[in-house]
Amino acid sequence: MARILIADDERNVRMNLKRILEEEGHECVTAADFEEFSRLLKNERFDLVLADLEIQGHKILEELNEEVTRVPTIIVTAQNVPEVAVQALKSGAVDYVSKPFTPDEILEKVSETLSLKESPQKLTRKVEQLLKDGKKEQAEKVARKILESFPSRPEGHYCMGMILESVNKELARRHYTASLVMDPDFRPAEERLKRLE
Repeated sequence: MARILIADDERNVRMNLKRILEEEGHECVTAADFEEFSRLLKNERFDLVLADLEIQGHKILEELNEEVTRVPTIIVTAQNVPEVAVQALKSGAVDYVSKPFTPDEILEKVSETLSLKESPQKLTRKVEQLLKDGKKEQAEKVARKILESFPSRPEGHYCMGMILESVNKELARRHYTASLVMDPDFRPAEERLKRLE
């Protein structure tokens, strides 16, 4: 299932969303404040984000626009007005849900969003697992799919680098470097590159 980041400064909302989604088999990580949310979003990989429109006075779609648009994001907001929904979608969110919400509403939005397209993060985890299982050919097919589907994202080059590390370290370095050119803050490629030095 998916790895989901839940960010809301209201504890009961965070815990309710976590419970609903974990009962469906998803792995959930929660953030209670803006700094934690920002750090998690920048440093870890998620398939989906559920976040309040505003956390501790920070407007997340404005302040973290680049990070939010990198991962499919559903905005959970108490502001049930059309203008807010339109602004959220224009700013890069894929959907929104108004508080109070029902478990069915959340599950439907999450399911729809996750089924739109396998995220590059999810495919990257698949490559990592295939490599761990010794299935290099299958891993390469998935990595190529990432490169084709998400040509401007760093994950495809990162995956190719992992695949090539054992056979051609120089080529692996080039893929990790390409990954960092696309996203200078993409830590997994940075860490792998350091290990190759």
